This record gives sequence, C-alpha cells and structure tokens, in this order.
Amino acid sequence: MRLAFAITQSSVVSLVASAHDLLQHCIASRTEDDHIYAVSCDDKSSLDHRFGFIDQPDEGMDLQPDWVFVPALNIPEAGLPAHSRELSCWLRRVSDKGANVVAVGTGTFIVAEAGLFRSGKAVTHSQFTSQFEHSYPDLELIQKPTWIKDGSVLCSGELPWQEAVLAMIANCWGDDIAKDCAETYALQWNHDIYKPCSEAMIDGSISLAQRWLSEHYAEEHVILRCIERLNMHRRTFNRRFKTETGMAPLDYVLLLRVKTSQFLLATTRHSVEEIGRQVGYSDTGAFYRIFRRYTGVSPGQFRRSKVFT
Repeated sequence: MRLAFAITQSSVVSLVASAHDLLQHCIASRTEDDHIYAVSCDDKSSLDHRFGFIDQPDEGMDLQPDWVFVPALNIPEAGLPAHSRELSCWLRRVSDKGANVVAVGTGTFIVAEAGLFRSGKAVTHSQFTSQFEHSYPDLELIQKPTWIKDGSVLCSGELPWQEAVLAMIANCWGDDIAKDCAETYALQWNHDIYKPCSEAMIDGSISLAQRWLSEHYAEEHVILRCIERLNMHRRTFNRRFKTETGMAPLDYVLLLRVKTSQFLLATTRHSVEEIGRQVGYSDTGAFYRIFRRYTGVSPGQFRRSKVFT
C-alpha cells in the first residue's frame, strides 16, 4: 500500500507530522510492504529541514500511490504559489489513474486547482472563503462544516483532520485497525464521514456551535458565551443541540475536555495538573472527578496504560 503526502514549503508542518505519526503507528506491526512517503514539486533540500521525518524518495513523482493526503497549507493573498500549482498537476494525474485523495483545510485549494471537485461543490477553511471564491468562481462553496465526497476525493474545510486520516486507515487496513488507532490516540472514530454532503442532515447553527466549542472548550462560561454568539434562547439551543449531537451541551464540552486530556496524556509528558489546566480545570480535583466519570479510570491510570510516542 502506497500513501503519499502532497506537500509544499507552505504545508503546515505540525499537521503533516501528526498525521504521519498516526499512519506510522498503524504500519509498525504489519509485515506487508506499506510505504508512506512525501511528494513535492519544491527543491528537496529546501524541504529536508522542515519535513525530514518523512521519506522523500527521488522517484516519488513517478510512483503511483493508492492514497494521497493533502494537508492544510498557508495560502498567500495572491492565491496558490507556482509550486503548489505544479503539485496540482501531479495530483490530477495520479487521481486519473485511480489514486484516492483526501484533503483538509486549505489543502482543498490544491484539489480545486487540480479540477477534482467534479460535482461543482467544494469546501475550504472559513477564513479563506473569499480567496477560494475569487480563485475558483465556477465552484459552489459549501460554507458549513461537512465532508464532501466527490468520487474518489474526500475533503473537509473545517472538520478534524484526524477523522480524514482514520478514514484512510480504515480503507487501507480495515475498521479494526482504525478503531485501535483512535483508541490509542484518544480520537473520535466516525465511520460515517464517507456520506456525501447532500446526505448529511446538518443544523447549521449547531454545527457552528460545535466548531466554536471545539476551539474554546477550555474557557470559562463557554456554553453561555456560545449561546450569546448565536443569539438563541438557552432552552431552544439545548433542545436543538441535543437533537443534532445526541448529548447535552455541557456533556459535549466535558467530553471535549476529556478527549483532549486523553490525547495529551498519551502523547506528552506534561504533568496531570498541567494538562488539567490546559483543558480548563484550575482545580485538579475537579479534573480527576470528571476524567474518572467519563473514562472509569484516573488520569494516571490512563497514562500508564498508554505508550508514549
């Protein structure tokens, strides 16, 4: 199985590194000849100091991958730089030969440049909608958090990139391995992200609330502030939120805090007290109680059951 990262000098290094770690975790115990590598139209020497952790074979452009992951990248006001446009040509070529393509955030600019939004619908990060619409006026930009599946192309502008990588893992090596990876890294496993956008029943206001809460969950009075931003009655918000997500807003925020703390416990050496503060608890005792309520174990017990990466 060949999995290629389509990267440029503008690609977000932390995202590439984290996605690479997830995929490496999956193939570490496999005996099959899986190959994870990077493809770029930039000068290789200029990329080594930023992406030295990933294989960059000289023949990378000539290999036909099974899957291509296009991470988010920094988009200048003028739009895609020349080297990214060249990468789009390569992406179109391997897609036409059967490669599956997954893009997240502003990585969808490269997909659009390659002409792979064949249905005419597209997504990108909300901060770059004006640039996207200016660059690709013939595409209908879906301005809500969702996945778009267009043939063998899967894209999201706002939703977590981890879901996209888990979807790749599930398709390459099966659901069981994807679920194991999600559990190891305390990630949400969502098998339904392959539904086309037209099939997704999404309450736009609640989707915006989920996105805002995912960015501010560690702050004080976060639910009240979210309701005020939406200019919605609290009872109406609670009802619509539970209908859309299956849980009350408070449970949703607490679960976000617990999931984030699980990830930090499994992947960092920060103290339990520091992690508690990072997810919104100045009182370590309160953090312990909430963590145990949702996981059945203490933070220390959870950490000891995981292997640092």
